[in-house]
Amino acid sequence: MKTQTIFTGNELLIGQILNVNLKTIGHRWNERGWELSTSQTVPDDLAAIGAALKMALTKSDCVILCGGLGATSDDLTRQAVGKALDLEVSSCPVFRAELEAYMNGRGRPQTDCWYKIQSERIAGAELLENRTGLAPGQFIRKDNKSIILLPGPPTEFNPMLEEQVIPRLATNLDAEFEQLTYLLMGKKESEVARACAPLEIEYPDVGFAYCANPSYLRLSLRIQNDQDKKALEAHCVDLFDDSLIKSDSLE
Repeated sequence: MKTQTIFTGNELLIGQILNVNLKTIGHRWNERGWELSTSQTVPDDLAAIGAALKMALTKSDCVILCGGLGATSDDLTRQAVGKALDLEVSSCPVFRAELEAYMNGRGRPQTDCWYKIQSERIAGAELLENRTGLAPGQFIRKDNKSIILLPGPPTEFNPMLEEQVIPRLATNLDAEFEQLTYLLMGKKESEVARACAPLEIEYPDVGFAYCANPSYLRLSLRIQNDQDKKALEAHCVDLFDDSLIKSDSLE
C-alpha cells in the first residue's frame, strides 16, 4: 500500500509553524512497514487542495489530508475533497445535534453558520471520533482507495491517527518491509557510503539511508519481506566491526 499525505495551511507554507505531523506519520508508517511514498503541502485553497488530491489518487492507495476541518473561512478541506470526488457535502444532522448539546452544555453556544460548517460531512464518509477536539475526522472508500481527513493540531491528530486510522488500515494491510537501524560511532557520512557501495550493488532492492549527527552516523536499511535479513546484518557487522551499534538510540 502506498500512502500519500497532503497538508493544508498557509501557516505551514509561510513558516509560522513546523509540520510535526509529517514526522509523526512518517515514523509510525515506517515502524509498521508501510510505505509513505510522497508528501506535499498546499495552501488553504479549494482548487489547490482538490488538484493535489486528484494527483495523489493516481499514484497512491491511501491519501491522508491533514488540516482545514474547523469552521473558519480558511477551513476548506471538506468542500475541496467533496468537489474533487464528486460527492455531496452537507451538514450531518446527528453530529450537529451532538455538537449543539456539547457547546450549549458548556455555555458556549455558537451561530447557525458555525454549526453548519463544523458539522459538514462528505457523502458516504465515516465520521471518526475526535476525543480531544471538536472536528471529527472522515474516512472515505472510493474506487478501492482510502481517503482520510484529519484535523491539524497535533493534540488531535496524534490520538486520532493511533486510535482511528491505524486500526482501520491494519485490518487489511500487512507489513511490506522491515527497517534496520544502526549507529556508527566516529564515522563520516561519505566514509560509510563508500563502505556500503558494494552492498548497495549486491542488494539493489534494499533502501540505504545515511543521516549524520554529532559524533555518530545513523545508517537505516529498508528490507523487503522476502530478503535475507540475517545475511545483510552479517555483512554490516563485518564492514564496521566495533564501530557499529545495533540500535537507533545511543543510550
